[in-house]
Amino acid sequence: MAEVNAQGADGHGVTVAVIDSGINPQVPMLADADLVVHEPSFCLNEADDAPAAAATTDLFGSWHGTNVVAHLVGNGQGYDGQSSVRGISPKARVRFYDDSGYYSPNPDGSYSAGILCNSVNDVDAVAAAVVQAVDDGADIISISQETNTAPGDLSAAFAYAIHEGVIVVHGMSNDGVAVLRVNGGVAVQAVGPDLEPATPTARIRDIAHQRVVMAAGGQMLVQGDVTTGDWEPTEIADGSSVATPLVAGMLADVWSVYPDATANQLLQSLIRNTGSEDHELGYDEIFGYGLASVGHMVRAGDPAQYPDQNPLIEPWSADREGFEPSPTAEEIAAGVRPSWAPALAADPSGKTSDKASGDGSGGTQAGQAPAGAAGWGVGRWVLVGGLGVVGLVLVAGVVTVVVVLTRRGRTVPGPAVPVPGTGVPPQAWPQPPGQPAQGQPAQGQLWRGDTTPSDGPVQPGHGQQQGERR
Repeated sequence: MAEVNAQGADGHGVTVAVIDSGINPQVPMLADADLVVHEPSFCLNEADDAPAAAATTDLFGSWHGTNVVAHLVGNGQGYDGQSSVRGISPKARVRFYDDSGYYSPNPDGSYSAGILCNSVNDVDAVAAAVVQAVDDGADIISISQETNTAPGDLSAAFAYAIHEGVIVVHGMSNDGVAVLRVNGGVAVQAVGPDLEPATPTARIRDIAHQRVVMAAGGQMLVQGDVTTGDWEPTEIADGSSVATPLVAGMLADVWSVYPDATANQLLQSLIRNTGSEDHELGYDEIFGYGLASVGHMVRAGDPAQYPDQNPLIEPWSADREGFEPSPTAEEIAAGVRPSWAPALAADPSGKTSDKASGDGSGGTQAGQAPAGAAGWGVGRWVLVGGLGVVGLVLVAGVVTVVVVLTRRGRTVPGPAVPVPGTGVPPQAWPQPPGQPAQGQPAQGQLWRGDTTPSDGPVQPGHGQQQGERR
């Protein structure tokens, strides 16, 4: 990654939205990150029915989200001079959204709910966060959580995001539970240092899982000890939670080198340039399109050489035993902003704006309210960095959503029209030898169904910039 980053593939000019459970921006590995935390979270504290904070130093409320972000923009600095997590996209801008509750340990080894995510305004919390991220100008959304793509709030939110040219990257379950891919999005599974599947679900040969690519997610460094609540130690963890931001970061890195490529072309490059060697496009039930490779993508050249069509949108097929992708190709093509989403704001010039802080400056200045959606609780942004913390109040407003939108100076492609059969993965990807039998368990215990501290307890589950892309 040092070599790739030195070539300018470092995420500069790209905004990655991370949707996860809490974050501790005070850990050393995030000290100089270009990080913006959306406050409050999209969850309600059951004790007082008020929106919970997204930023917290409590390890049990922020361990997962903190380490996910660190694998994007961590600086490698730990406590007391120790090493820690170094990110794959050190110059990317990260916007963080808290969509999950958390559990705290009891003396007897059990866990009690600290904050459960009862969604604000009766809207699914993940869906609300996805829409907010799109409205705030995200280029890529990274979700290291299991997703429920059944028709509803979340499906509508993903359709809106993908239509707007935002790449959605999400993790798959680790515990053998089938979690369907977000249609049009990148579903990620984990491999270990031996390049073998790292978790039980990653080992299942089942096309219903529809994983797209694999990435490093076994025996990965993380900050903080989940058994003691102490931030200072480093531990080893397994799971798709780590693999997911690595794939999102790879896409950000490539986009920073080839800023004129579209989201669709980035996805084309991702699936065509897996592994270390050039090969024909193919698909395997376990490895998907292969092992994601930022080096291979950069070496392959400008993604603009590929079709400007999302290769991961699968049309519904009657011969798939009633299986219907979600969101549907028609919903993505329509790209309707959900009716339950708050109104968009107008900028000071009087013009309507569909994105917040869309000038590529790397942050909203103190005292200046960013354009974007309001209404999710307080709607405050907290900018994290060496100059301290600044709170900003969002201003409500109205905007007309048009078919073709301009985001950060980039024209988003209009509705995709899927070509029949293009979303069905081709067969022929060479499968590495020695694959484990279906359902063979992985070592280690599961944490939240997406990241596995190798020796930790089982917890309840629910699953400055150098330029601007133009």
